[in-house]
Amino acid sequence: LDDYVSRMPEDQKEIYYLCGPSREVIESGPYLEAFRARELEVLFLYEQPLDEYVMQQMGEFDGKKLISGDAEDLELGEAKDSKSTKKLSKKDTQALCKWVKKTLGERVTEVEPSERLVDSPACVLNADKMGSAGMRRMMKAFGQDTDLQPLAVKLQLNPAHPMVRNLSALRKSDEELAGLVAEQALDNALTAAQLLDDPRDMIARSYQLLERVTQS
Repeated sequence: LDDYVSRMPEDQKEIYYLCGPSREVIESGPYLEAFRARELEVLFLYEQPLDEYVMQQMGEFDGKKLISGDAEDLELGEAKDSKSTKKLSKKDTQALCKWVKKTLGERVTEVEPSERLVDSPACVLNADKMGSAGMRRMMKAFGQDTDLQPLAVKLQLNPAHPMVRNLSALRKSDEELAGLVAEQALDNALTAAQLLDDPRDMIARSYQLLERVTQS
């Protein structure tokens, strides 16, 4: 932590961290993208759930808040290098988010465009009042999840990602297939966040999608 603080830019007020089972998992997940785009350092923590518990209990270090990279209220400002790429219009993005929310129903609290995603099509943010997604994982690991409310997540979509752009068009031409894609995108995002408890529905749906795309 001392080393991290010594390297912080003067205008950085928070210490950022991400928890995961390995460096490879964290680097391949969607939550690191926002920090890479802004050249912000992130602590990688591998001792789950111990690290998550410690960071939650500490709260801050050297007067700087400890913030998980998958926090819902993360505010990082504009990226240093904004890639020029095709992107859904604001109108099409709003229409798609509204349709995805209707399609996913109570599985999500909200669907909105993401300002943090760069390379990934979607991610989930924990909308649960009990705390971060890490806290939920920690309580489950400690066997204290029996009284937890059903998971409440906000789904964020990347309007510049090809899959999201294609989904916007697909919902108009084949709404049934588009619905399967939306469900799969959510489960993929939950898996990346280590929040998918039962993969059976996701696996069954993936075979449905494979069947559709391999039809002659």
